[in-house]
Amino acid sequence: MPRFDVGIVLLLLALGFVVLTRVFPMVGNVVQPLLDRPVPWMDRVCVSRAKCGSDGWTLMHLMLYAVVGACGGFKWRYLLLGAAWEGVETLFGANNWCDILWNTLGLAVGSAATLLR
Repeated sequence: MPRFDVGIVLLLLALGFVVLTRVFPMVGNVVQPLLDRPVPWMDRVCVSRAKCGSDGWTLMHLMLYAVVGACGGFKWRYLLLGAAWEGVETLFGANNWCDILWNTLGLAVGSAATLLR
C-alpha cells in the first residue's frame, strides 16, 4: 500500500477548494463574501499593512498550515510549496507575501501542538 504525505494531501485539497471556488461561480458566490472580510488583528503582525491587508484568505492560510503541521509535522517542503504557490499567485496579481509568514506561523503552531500530546 502506498504511503502518502498527509501534509501534501492536505495542501492539494486546499488547492482543490480554491479551484472549486473559481470554477463554479455558485460556490464562489457563497464563499467569497466570507473570505473577503478583513481580519484586523492579523494586520498588526504584518510589516506593511498597505501591502498585506489581511482577510479571510489570510486566516485560511494560518488555519490550513496549522492543520498540516499537526498532521504532518514541520517539514520544509510544506513551506517551499507555500512559497512557490505565492509565486504563482503573483502571476495572477493575487499575491500577499505576508501569507508566507502566516504559513510558517501556522506550521509551527500545528507542529508544536503535536508535542503537547
